[in-house]
Amino acid sequence: MINGLSPIVLFTYRRIPQGVIESLQKNSIAGESELFIYSDGPKNESDKRDISRVRVYLTSITGFKAIKVIEINENNGLADSIIDGVTEIVRKYGKVIVLEDDLIVSNDFLEYMNEALNFYKDDKKIWSISGYGPKLPCFGDYNKDLYLSPRGSSWGWATWGDRWAMADWKVKDFTTIKKNNDLRKNFNLGGNDMYKMLELQMLSKIDSWAIRWCYSQFYNNMYTVYPKKSKIIN
Repeated sequence: MINGLSPIVLFTYRRIPQGVIESLQKNSIAGESELFIYSDGPKNESDKRDISRVRVYLTSITGFKAIKVIEINENNGLADSIIDGVTEIVRKYGKVIVLEDDLIVSNDFLEYMNEALNFYKDDKKIWSISGYGPKLPCFGDYNKDLYLSPRGSSWGWATWGDRWAMADWKVKDFTTIKKNNDLRKNFNLGGNDMYKMLELQMLSKIDSWAIRWCYSQFYNNMYTVYPKKSKIIN
């Protein structure tokens, strides 16, 4: 499977993911791709009706090589859902394309992601592939299709099993960066919100898989590949 098309994993909660599904179906290789959908469980009684509607919609999806819906009875929350779900998929397939239910993808999204996964799989400086690409002022004179960033993106992304296995979800060396001003400055080269988010995570003020994923990328001195022209709308 490593040299074939990557599985697609979609995480859902209370929002019917019609936009992301319909945009994926417009990709020419959707019919050759396997789709796994994790449907998180309710936090409370009021969530149950929305989740039920989501799950009814999920049974109607067509247009992929195979579709598997994993219904979670209890509420895991987004962070644990993604960590557990991606771990399960990469153990079997070695790579993964990850989406959430509030995204719209371009018609060439799957082609771009699969080509990038194949091209960069042996480049140990590459941590992940981003489908999203922000509009940056420096692009006026930039004539390449791709660029590298020390920060990962959670808006449609892909990675490989060996990189995923390097993530430190407990951030065991947080005390080191907390006490080292130079490390904090370097981490914030990916955005001046990076260290603050990590600190909030460690204080249990937020529950983010993404900031821990980004910190692991920084810790391992690796990069995420971004498209100059975004393949994602949030």
